[in-house]
Amino acid sequence: MPPTKRTRITGIGSALVDILINESDGFLKALHKEKGGMTLVDDGDISHILSLHQGSPLVVPGGAACNTIAGVARLGGEARFIGRGGTTPMERALKNSSSHPGLSPIFPYPALPPAKFCP
Repeated sequence: MPPTKRTRITGIGSALVDILINESDGFLKALHKEKGGMTLVDDGDISHILSLHQGSPLVVPGGAACNTIAGVARLGGEARFIGRGGTTPMERALKNSSSHPGLSPIFPYPALPPAKFCP
């Protein structure tokens, strides 16, 4: 059988992060948030929620394109993610956490306004 040609999958999308915390159902209820749901939040919402959380949040790459590309790389594929990035601590965390064997992150615009977050 002839060797298979490897292809690289490229995703282009928003450079977002997910902020993950483990909390009780009561915590969500007190914040009027739905379990299993997603709510677009601003910096004030993030600060408020994290101030109520006792532990350290886990910051991971997010957004549909980025998550798909990360999955391809974890399954052994060759993948590239292209997205705009900035210089805030969250955006630096995104860039730092996007390194994985088989994954080539590209953030061509380093000085853009801060990104929005969807924890």
